[in-house]
Amino acid sequence: MHPIANNNKMKDICKLLILYSILLISAALLFSCNPVKQVIKDKRKLDEVAEVVIRSGYCANDTLIITKSDTTIKYDTAFVKEIKTEVKNDTVYFWEQHYNTIQKRIYIRDTIKNVILDNAQIDALKGDINVLNNRLAEEKEKSKKRFKYLFLLSVLIGLYILYKFKNFFIR
Repeated sequence: MHPIANNNKMKDICKLLILYSILLISAALLFSCNPVKQVIKDKRKLDEVAEVVIRSGYCANDTLIITKSDTTIKYDTAFVKEIKTEVKNDTVYFWEQHYNTIQKRIYIRDTIKNVILDNAQIDALKGDINVLNNRLAEEKEKSKKRFKYLFLLSVLIGLYILYKFKNFFIR
């Protein structure tokens, strides 16, 4: 066999190997681990993601705003009476004219807006409130103990000062 023909055959085999490796890498990348699928399949991961999503308020599209109002329309009619006089050739003429004036008044009372939030978000925030209240109670207890120790320490320091300088204070 001729060395040039052998060289072309090797080039074809190398090209084919490169093509197969590109296809294999592409398939591996295409069908590799999808983090969304991992979260959906694992309950623990899904709960963590749901907690973050709920706290962030992404479920706000479930929020409804209902507006109710009591509207009253009142029509008032006012009569205006006008008396006109006119004098012609020693005769006085009187006549009355009536005008109707209609006024329309609109009264809007008791506008109520109800906001209904996502219950999952409310429950998550109530849980946060409970945790923070518990931490606050613990910190209050710690601060009471620290205050007692501080008071006891200040009394001991005062007694020590009185003991050291008793000759100065007592004469």
